[in-house]
Amino acid sequence: AKVSIEKLDDCCKVQISGTPEQVDRARKMIISIADEGQSIRQAEARDQMEVPLSMVGRVIGRGGDTIQRLQRESGAQLDVNTNDGDPCLVRISGSRDACSRAR
Repeated sequence: AKVSIEKLDDCCKVQISGTPEQVDRARKMIISIADEGQSIRQAEARDQMEVPLSMVGRVIGRGGDTIQRLQRESGAQLDVNTNDGDPCLVRISGSRDACSRAR
Protein backbone atom coordinates (compact mmCIF):
# COMPACT_ATOMS: atom_id res chain seq x y z
CA ALA A 1 0.00 0.00 0.00
CA LYS A 2 1.03 3.59 -0.53
CA VAL A 3 0.50 5.91 2.43
CA SER A 4 0.63 9.69 2.20
CA ILE A 5 0.21 12.02 5.16
CA GLU A 6 -0.82 15.66 5.08
CA LYS A 7 -0.27 17.61 8.30
CA LEU A 8 -3.12 19.95 9.16
CA ASP A 9 -3.44 22.39 12.07
CA ASP A 10 -4.82 19.99 14.65
CA CYS A 11 -4.58 16.58 12.96
CA CYS A 12 -3.13 14.67 10.03
CA LYS A 13 -4.95 13.54 6.90
CA VAL A 14 -3.83 10.03 5.91
CA GLN A 15 -4.49 8.68 2.41
CA ILE A 16 -3.94 4.99 1.73
CA SER A 17 -3.98 3.44 -1.74
CA GLY A 18 -3.47 -0.12 -2.92
CA THR A 19 -5.39 -3.36 -3.08
CA PRO A 20 -8.28 -3.70 -0.62
CA GLU A 21 -6.17 -6.11 1.47
CA GLN A 22 -3.19 -3.72 1.51
CA VAL A 23 -5.40 -0.76 2.43
CA ASP A 24 -7.06 -2.71 5.25
CA ARG A 25 -3.71 -3.89 6.65
CA ALA A 26 -2.14 -0.41 6.44
CA ARG A 27 -5.24 1.12 8.07
CA LYS A 28 -5.04 -1.31 11.00
CA MET A 29 -1.31 -0.61 11.42
CA ILE A 30 -1.86 3.15 11.43
CA ILE A 31 -4.69 2.89 13.98
CA SER A 32 -2.53 0.68 16.19
CA ILE A 33 0.38 3.14 16.07
CA ALA A 34 -1.91 6.10 16.77
CA ASP A 35 -3.54 4.31 19.72
CA GLU A 36 -0.11 3.44 21.14
CA GLY A 37 1.02 7.06 20.86
CA GLN A 38 -2.15 8.25 22.57
CA SER A 39 -1.66 5.89 25.52
CA ILE A 40 1.95 7.02 25.89
CA ARG A 41 0.87 10.68 26.00
CA GLN A 42 -1.78 9.88 28.60
CA ALA A 43 0.80 8.18 30.80
CA GLU A 44 2.98 11.28 30.80
CA ALA A 45 2.48 13.85 33.50
CA ARG A 46 3.63 17.41 33.96
CA ASP A 47 3.85 19.29 37.20
CA GLN A 48 5.49 22.43 38.43
CA MET A 49 6.42 23.98 41.71
CA GLU A 50 7.84 27.25 42.89
CA VAL A 51 11.15 27.30 44.75
CA PRO A 52 12.53 30.43 46.44
CA LEU A 53 15.56 31.77 44.59
CA SER A 54 17.57 31.38 47.80
CA MET A 55 16.92 27.58 47.73
CA VAL A 56 17.61 26.90 44.03
CA GLY A 57 21.26 26.15 44.75
CA ARG A 58 20.22 23.32 47.06
CA VAL A 59 17.91 21.86 44.40
CA ILE A 60 20.60 22.00 41.70
CA GLY A 61 23.57 21.10 43.92
CA ARG A 62 27.27 21.50 43.29
CA GLY A 63 27.88 21.00 39.57
CA GLY A 64 24.28 19.84 39.14
CA ASP A 65 24.82 16.75 41.33
CA THR A 66 21.59 17.05 43.32
CA ILE A 67 19.26 17.65 40.39
CA GLN A 68 20.92 14.82 38.43
CA ARG A 69 20.44 12.48 41.41
CA LEU A 70 16.79 13.56 41.75
CA GLN A 71 16.21 12.87 38.06
CA ARG A 72 17.98 9.51 38.20
CA GLU A 73 16.20 8.30 41.35
CA SER A 74 12.74 9.59 40.43
CA GLY A 75 12.80 8.92 36.69
CA ALA A 76 11.37 12.41 36.09
CA GLN A 77 12.92 15.26 34.12
CA LEU A 78 13.40 18.49 36.12
CA ASP A 79 13.90 21.92 34.57
CA VAL A 80 14.74 24.88 36.79
CA ASN A 81 14.05 28.32 35.35
CA THR A 82 16.01 30.98 37.25
CA ASN A 83 15.36 33.72 34.67
CA ASP A 84 11.85 34.61 35.83
CA GLY A 85 12.84 36.05 39.20
CA ASP A 86 11.87 34.93 42.69
CA PRO A 87 10.39 32.37 43.19
CA CYS A 88 11.86 30.16 40.47
CA LEU A 89 9.67 27.77 38.53
CA VAL A 90 10.69 24.09 38.57
CA ARG A 91 8.99 22.05 35.84
CA ILE A 92 8.68 18.30 36.43
CA SER A 93 7.78 15.88 33.64
CA GLY A 94 7.61 12.11 33.28
CA SER A 95 5.24 9.40 34.40
CA ARG A 96 2.80 10.23 37.19
CA ASP A 97 4.79 8.08 39.61
CA ALA A 98 8.08 9.72 38.58
CA CYS A 99 6.62 13.21 39.07
CA SER A 100 5.35 12.22 42.51
CA ARG A 101 8.74 10.84 43.49
CA ALA A 102 10.54 13.95 42.25
CA ARG A 103 8.21 16.24 44.15
